Amino acid sequence: MKTWSIEIYFVPLLLLLCGVLFFAFLGDRPLWDIDEGMHAVTSKEMVLTGDWVTPYFNGEKFYDKPPLFNWLVALSFLVFGFTEFAARLPAALLGTGCVLLTYFAGRRMFSPVVGFLGAAILASSVEFIIMSTVVVHDISLTFCVTLAMFLFFAGYKNRAHRRQYLLWGYAAIGMSVVAKGPIGLIMPMMVVGLFLISQRNLKFVKEMRVGWGLLIFLAVASPWYILMDIRNPDYTDYFLWQQNFGNFLSEAKSRHPEPFYYYIPVLLGGFWPWSFFLPAALISSFRSGLGKIRPEKVYLMIWLGCIFLFFSAAASSELSSFFSSFSEMIFNSFFKAAFSTVVIESIRCAISAAFFSKPLFV
Repeated sequence: MKTWSIEIYFVPLLLLLCGVLFFAFLGDRPLWDIDEGMHAVTSKEMVLTGDWVTPYFNGEKFYDKPPLFNWLVALSFLVFGFTEFAARLPAALLGTGCVLLTYFAGRRMFSPVVGFLGAAILASSVEFIIMSTVVVHDISLTFCVTLAMFLFFAGYKNRAHRRQYLLWGYAAIGMSVVAKGPIGLIMPMMVVGLFLISQRNLKFVKEMRVGWGLLIFLAVASPWYILMDIRNPDYTDYFLWQQNFGNFLSEAKSRHPEPFYYYIPVLLGGFWPWSFFLPAALISSFRSGLGKIRPEKVYLMIWLGCIFLFFSAAASSELSSFFSSFSEMIFNSFFKAAFSTVVIESIRCAISAAFFSKPLFV
């Protein structure tokens, strides 16, 4: 059977896989992790108080995280009531969105088969299953940043629709900042900048509609931060300087200090069972030399390298933003295509400090 004739089954099969892995048992267990309870209560208080600007946790102002994920959970509560199912539903939907995004991106960058395999591997990775079935905000960052990164590459490759792809990409970056703060802007800028340098194509910046992009980014990202700062003058200092830059630069202020090699075992465990193929995939990816690798693979490898080195150098071990860029390598050796998409999401989202460095509730 030819590829085009079986391609019509790819999306239904992925939706079925996500339905079984992400949705089947959402309401069958209590909120068992400390972060699940925290985010569920914060979202519940949004509904009860009617204050969707300043998050509260147990009646006290909660400055640690931006509100995008809490907004989604609060909307779910409004529709389905205050239940475990409603609390976890946004994570499952965002996880499914990441899987479908992986398929369509892999299909565009390589082939339908690569896209399907990448999406299936992502959906069946241990840590991604966890992140798609718990009330933790990291999955929202993964979806938004991954969407932004793929929109940029689509704009880079597609001259006819370049403007639309890039402008929507700026909006996705804005949503990333509302999902988790400055990291939603820093990571895309690092990856895109290094990719353009690797391709010796810095002149492409002139085609990126930076002026319009900045306006769109600010229109999406800034309203909540402005309102939050007006109502809570101490917020910016705490969240921006203490919670973000303080945690990243200072081990003394970090809540999750770990050694530099921390993410190696985290990646191997969180990406199981597909991490078994990682050594061969890495060797296969670099065998021909960087100069002979097609731009799609270079883009994904830079994505992987930026995430790994950035978070390994940080004083704080925030796993969630790490697990999102490895898919390209494993496909390359195992399926002889290009391990192209799956790890792009996997590494940034599928690992969260909540599951490796914090005690769990019973």
